Amino acid sequence: MQYIFSDPEDLVLAKLKEVDDWLGITATLRHTRALPDAASIQPCDLLLSARLFFGFELASNSVALDGGAPKASQGCPACKIPSRMATPNAYEYHPLDPGNSEFRLVTLEPGCYSDPVHCRLHNVSLHLKPRFEALSYTWGPSQPQTSILISNSRFRIRKNLELALRHLRHEEQIRVLWIDALSINQAEVLERNHQVQSMKEIFSAADAVIVWLGPEADNSSVAIGFMKKIAEKLHTGRTYSYTKLLTENMTPECAKALKSLYNREYWLRAWIVQEILVAKSFSVHAGEQSIGGEDFVKFQQCVEQTGLINEVSPSQAGSFDSADPEDRKGDIADVSEVKMQTVNPCWIALRALLSEKDLEVRHWLFTVRHRKASDPRDVLYALYGITMSRGAGDTLAHHIDYQLPKVEVYINFILLCEKHEVDMRPRRPMTIICLREPYRTDYNLPSWVPDFSNSDAGNSTLQLGTFRRPSALGSYKGSAALRVGQSTDGFALYIRGFVLDSVRLLGPIASKHRDVLSYERGWIIGNERLMHSVSPDMWEAFASWVQLVARDERCLTTKLELPRKKIDAFGHCICTGLGHYREFALRRNIQPIDICYLLMTHAFADSSVDSLSHYLRREYLDGVLSEKDLVDIKDFMIVWAEATRNRRFGILYYGTYVLAPAEARPSDLVCLLFECDFPVVLRKVGSHYVFIGECYVSGYMNGKAMGGLEKGEREPLEFNIH
Repeated sequence: MQYIFSDPEDLVLAKLKEVDDWLGITATLRHTRALPDAASIQPCDLLLSARLFFGFELASNSVALDGGAPKASQGCPACKIPSRMATPNAYEYHPLDPGNSEFRLVTLEPGCYSDPVHCRLHNVSLHLKPRFEALSYTWGPSQPQTSILISNSRFRIRKNLELALRHLRHEEQIRVLWIDALSINQAEVLERNHQVQSMKEIFSAADAVIVWLGPEADNSSVAIGFMKKIAEKLHTGRTYSYTKLLTENMTPECAKALKSLYNREYWLRAWIVQEILVAKSFSVHAGEQSIGGEDFVKFQQCVEQTGLINEVSPSQAGSFDSADPEDRKGDIADVSEVKMQTVNPCWIALRALLSEKDLEVRHWLFTVRHRKASDPRDVLYALYGITMSRGAGDTLAHHIDYQLPKVEVYINFILLCEKHEVDMRPRRPMTIICLREPYRTDYNLPSWVPDFSNSDAGNSTLQLGTFRRPSALGSYKGSAALRVGQSTDGFALYIRGFVLDSVRLLGPIASKHRDVLSYERGWIIGNERLMHSVSPDMWEAFASWVQLVARDERCLTTKLELPRKKIDAFGHCICTGLGHYREFALRRNIQPIDICYLLMTHAFADSSVDSLSHYLRREYLDGVLSEKDLVDIKDFMIVWAEATRNRRFGILYYGTYVLAPAEARPSDLVCLLFECDFPVVLRKVGSHYVFIGECYVSGYMNGKAMGGLEKGEREPLEFNIH
């Protein structure tokens, strides 16, 4: 659609003047062009204003939009500039001198919120110790974009950054900042490499780090005001019950606002661990409101102590007892809606700051795939700047290279683990491949390379528990002598190991999603509402696993009950396979094996969830089960569903029980790879193997399998894994 405005020149300029007065554009133009007063404003100034703000060209006597051809113009008689050339040229960067540790600082010119954003860039050496602040923010969607002025030249930026600049600039004085989107010439790969390698030094040299969460939204001002209020009370030195402090001061509106604030995209950024960890100080901003870093940390400590934040699963947030004895007496139902991000990367940084401990690589790796980055390589590169190399005595930052494709970056990281430059202790280095996602999505990666950028990678909590298990290699001290080479379909891993057994029977996948954990069934008994979170899908999977044990030809029985030996073996596989969830059971004084025995016995007789519901209700009314028993059963099923998500229970050829990855099939091989602590499932495809994932094998997780190797009962071989 085409619009042609053919009004007389004075009418067009009058309309533009009205718009200009409303936006306050010419105040900045007068400042940048040294115009003496309002009378000196020329038509080209107004035309430039319109083009900067509306993105179309204005002639002094005609305007065309959407491709229309405007009438010819003679331009501005005062400055002799044709009106169609009023738009400034795109900004051109001046090269940096990496040998002098140069980087660019942004001078943000003063102005009101509605004024055009005007900046200047200048190169400076880190050796000179300049004064500046560093901006930590999320880039946000690539569209829409808007224009700002850098030294009177146009520069396109994303909307979130423009909003940050408008909110953060001062009205009367300049503000000096480091902003990656402006300070780094993103089009120059070599410069980008060098500057990203130096980000730790840049953020640690900044006077302060500004955390920009975005504009005011969802009552964020209410949330920040509440955080400051709680922090102020904590600064008085008085002793508070944290739960009472929150519940007595928090309204439902405030709880909802806090939840929204912590659900903002910023908290999922891969880079914020480094940016906050090395900061001298920081502040958190949302719109016009802000809170200092010290107050922010105080509030986080308070909330964490109440149990409203934990690192197990969103479904269990708030389910653990508080660390504050007084808080255990309180009721936190009023603030139960506050569910912070699980394993928030900001928390990792804050805890490292508070405990003054080095960031452990393995802890970051378990959460890195749930972080977001516009470049998939950044989920690892964000780690490099704060990860010490055991060999070089420096960080891994010098390995950052944006000329390498994603697949080579990920393989190089695995090789850094293998070469012990990345400290994976106490685990063997090639255990890193056990982090592979349960369902492959990027087939450009070899099967043995985890997709660290996959935000839907599944059960990182189980993997965290997995890494705490004893090594299946026991005290074996041999070397893998592995190598990576080119194959016809990509990169192949050549690594030695041996076959432990093969898969004979497999049950269904426990669950693919956490949705089952929100399903609740319950009854009203007296004044009590007893809940047990057992969804049909969850129970049917559990019952199917039990039926698989019953159908096993080595366990056939005509009785209506399973042999206790098989129940114990199944329960041991399931409960031990829960990894670090055993700590949960210990804290709640739960006996997982006893609960598993009760549920297995019922599942063997009747696998319907309605039957389970009636059974538990009857046992409770008859006094066989207490209220605590019902709560323990609920908690066990939640833990079981979370820990076995994307898992399949199976039986190996020689009768051993296994928790296998979701994509496992009958006839797949269960193997041990030297330099990898845990058994893995491999699939033979022609002359090579495909890596399916790690697994838990009952009875073989403490080095037992190595005895057969030492006795010559098992033959080591080299696996060619594509």
